[in-house]
Amino acid sequence: MKEDQVGEPFVGGSGFLLTQMLQAVGIRRRACYITNVSKERPPGNDFRARYYEDKDGKYEKVELSELHRELRDELQAVGANITVALGEEALRALSGHRGIGKWRGSLLATPVGKVMPTYHPASVMRKYEQRRVVEADLRRVVGESGSPELTLPEHEVFLDPSFDCAFSLLNTLAVDRRPVAFDIETLGERVRCIALAWSASEALCVPFVSCKVRVREEGGGNGLIVPLPTDTPFHSHWSEEEERALLEQLRRILSDPRVSLIAQNFPFDAGLLEREFGLTCRGLQMDTMVAQHCCYCELPKSLDFLCSFYTRVPRYSDYDARSDLETWRYNCMDAMVTFEVAEALERELREVEGLSGVGRNET
Repeated sequence: MKEDQVGEPFVGGSGFLLTQMLQAVGIRRRACYITNVSKERPPGNDFRARYYEDKDGKYEKVELSELHRELRDELQAVGANITVALGEEALRALSGHRGIGKWRGSLLATPVGKVMPTYHPASVMRKYEQRRVVEADLRRVVGESGSPELTLPEHEVFLDPSFDCAFSLLNTLAVDRRPVAFDIETLGERVRCIALAWSASEALCVPFVSCKVRVREEGGGNGLIVPLPTDTPFHSHWSEEEERALLEQLRRILSDPRVSLIAQNFPFDAGLLEREFGLTCRGLQMDTMVAQHCCYCELPKSLDFLCSFYTRVPRYSDYDARSDLETWRYNCMDAMVTFEVAEALERELREVEGLSGVGRNET
């Protein structure tokens, strides 16, 4: 009601909170251009009833589509380096995505330029733990505000590698004993594939079962990989001899206590690898889920959230699990993001230890 009286957006309780959050990260509200999806308050303040055909908010009325177009025109004329989409309706209007809880924290390319979605202040007033998240998102906005260019992290992933390629990369990791983040994807109770990342931008996926069969060529060689129809049952990806050789290389890495291992929910992945392949994972350096709880027990601990909170990698977990290639890529992304999150959490843990006066016993 306050907005109607004053004729400005975000001037009531949620507006006061927005001003506080902006100030907390060093942004002057007067330096921002602030607007609404709709310039008029709907009857009963029920936006969904006014602008959607259904109660679930899936089907927009013509009036809402027109409001979205007008908003995009308005923001294109402003020409800001970055736009913050506050809440579900702003996210939909600018990007077409749905689900603010899924997309907040992701840097998005949109018709109005670079956009960062985050929670609406009215939502923060109902769930005050979201304030910490919104302020973290706004700090990233400050860092992104210097340029309209959207430059996202690049990744080098080895998907569907030949046996020789997979064997060679695993051997290098075993010999070098570099820190490795690992992640598995499952198919029922079986390990579908495992990804290992040795940096925040490099990873290898080793499949075990897939919708592909290897057709042997006469005269030896690895042969051709032939994709099967999507309704075909899964098959072993390698020959028995090849799988044994790759598992031995994985054992050299995962079971070597001198190799620092990083994982998200380590007991789950390590338990399945032990049960199916007899691989014992030693040398755990960090479980990012546990580390997050130690630093911020009030915040979510899922990898989706950690990705949005600690990295610049946009949301990537919407993929088709029926596709081998999409699954392998997702697997690699999980491993690389876990590696990058671990680096950020290591800094957070050191800060927490410094504040508490407790240090780790490093030998």
